Amino acid sequence: MKPPRQKAFNDRAAPQARPIATKAELIARLRARQTPKVEQALEPHGHLRNVVKSLYAAQNETRITVIRERLLDARAKLRSGFARSKNIDRGR
Repeated sequence: MKPPRQKAFNDRAAPQARPIATKAELIARLRARQTPKVEQALEPHGHLRNVVKSLYAAQNETRITVIRERLLDARAKLRSGFARSKNIDRGR
């Protein structure tokens, strides 16, 4: 029996990369916000159905919030960086 595989240096030291936030993903998640497309035969029934749908909706809303925050941060950094780049040579 082999011993469990040791984690490589990069697995321990490197932080997990966050997924890229794009406007297209935000729009797609906003469109899918109402109800997911699921086959009727595979969909749970009764109370379990409500639990699954509420969990799906909560995860979707959390991701929408994260995407909006990251897009707003990127927009703010772009604007402030552009304003600073125009003032680089003014002090000379």
